[in-house]
Amino acid sequence: MRATTNKRLVPVTSWVHPSVRAAYKDIAKTEGLSLSKVTGTYLAESLARRLQVQHAGIIGAVTKQSVEEPLKKMSRAQQKVALRTYYAIEHSRAMLFNVLRWHLRLSEAEANTIIDGAKQDAERSVKRLAAETAVVAAKIVPGPSQAE
Repeated sequence: MRATTNKRLVPVTSWVHPSVRAAYKDIAKTEGLSLSKVTGTYLAESLARRLQVQHAGIIGAVTKQSVEEPLKKMSRAQQKVALRTYYAIEHSRAMLFNVLRWHLRLSEAEANTIIDGAKQDAERSVKRLAAETAVVAAKIVPGPSQAE
């Protein structure tokens, strides 16, 4: 139990059940403190717990408003960007196929072979980038064992 260090103390009078007073007296005797110091400390701790409970509700609301809602907005924006990117990629792929097929007079199989080769190259690049990104992300964002 922590003793109050404030030099300017004021008296508080309270009526309690005799068993409560006896319990506080026993604590005071065990701790080598006065009854006044023990009851003052317990009152301060009780008030701190009450404020903590009150603030927990406020913190939850503030967290939701300041963190969760902006994250949802950002997630929706990222989804839009991802869909636009996917559309652009598919459009480019279709254009490339048409150029290879019609303007270079390649057969469908030849055009598909070229596109499949490019697709495999892109997959290798993405996997390499993902591995490099994972190493950087591991340094920035702690994993479950590092967070504790």
